[in-house]
Amino acid sequence: MKYEIPESEDIEWQQNMLRELSDRLDEIAGNDDRTTNEPLDDAIKILEALRAYSGY
Repeated sequence: MKYEIPESEDIEWQQNMLRELSDRLDEIAGNDDRTTNEPLDDAIKILEALRAYSGY
């Protein structure tokens, strides 16, 4: 996994992940060139890390 999940509660990690997810989603929303999926792939990886962190 690209993002390491902390073993204990780390609010700063969670905030940073949410900022990164927001940035990637902004990139996707503003990207008219659909030839690259990198921002979407990153957003999915961040979401997976947040799910693992929260136990979802």
